[in-house]
Amino acid sequence: DDLTAVQMVNDKEGWCVGHNGLILHTADGGERWEIQDSGSIFELTSVYFTSPKNGFCAGTNAALLRTKNGGKSWRPVPARRMGLSVGVYGIHFADANTGWLVGEVSMMGATVFKTTDGGQVWAMQFTPAFSNISAVYAASPKEAWSVGMFGTILHTSDGGATWIQQSSGTGNGLKAVHFLDNKTGFIVGDAGAILATDDGGETWEERKSGTDSRLTGMAFISAKEGMIAGADGTILCTTDGGNTWFHMESGVKTHLYAIASSPNGSLYAVGQWGTVLKY
Repeated sequence: DDLTAVQMVNDKEGWCVGHNGLILHTADGGERWEIQDSGSIFELTSVYFTSPKNGFCAGTNAALLRTKNGGKSWRPVPARRMGLSVGVYGIHFADANTGWLVGEVSMMGATVFKTTDGGQVWAMQFTPAFSNISAVYAASPKEAWSVGMFGTILHTSDGGATWIQQSSGTGNGLKAVHFLDNKTGFIVGDAGAILATDDGGETWEERKSGTDSRLTGMAFISAKEGMIAGADGTILCTTDGGNTWFHMESGVKTHLYAIASSPNGSLYAVGQWGTVLKY
């Protein structure tokens, strides 16, 4: 099965999720991965743990699952009751309490929900966008960015009470967003798109990627060093804080869908047909 998302909560422990409700867990830094029972048949597209015990994963058909015991058991969150009726593509928390989830466009517009109590209650937020939202990054409980189809970039600085559209300068689908602080951030997407800002998204500038492949995920291990993963086994690296990116041989040609870092600087990329790479 394809693996679509990955997160490491520390140097040893992490999770990845994928098609057909697949959840994999490692407790030894990726040497071994064991299946956890999700109880779901849907494609899971995102995973986020706020601690080694507390985590969420989400996916198509408004699938939203929660664990409070490190994945020994996963329970569905009553998504329909909170007004979530479409697929979820991204989850990110600023801290143990405050997080956002984003997903497919619905009758109400772009799907954005926020929690301020660690995921017990999720409240819908309204945005000016009418497109699928692929990813969200919470830099703080007040400030977050989300990105999606047609070059959509949304930003909030008031905890999501208002979301304002930022100009991306591209019509490409945007797949992932990452901020190093509340000013310096990066977005990747279709056709090798890399966008960078050093002013909190007031302006976004293109960076040369040297590829036309779809770029789907990114992770940084320091303010200078980061990696991007993408289609056809694409791995791009930076050692100068994202100004320039160079190609690194991944050894695979399968599509990579996500990449995550652990505190010790290891990187994990996941993708098509159960691919897991560690760097």
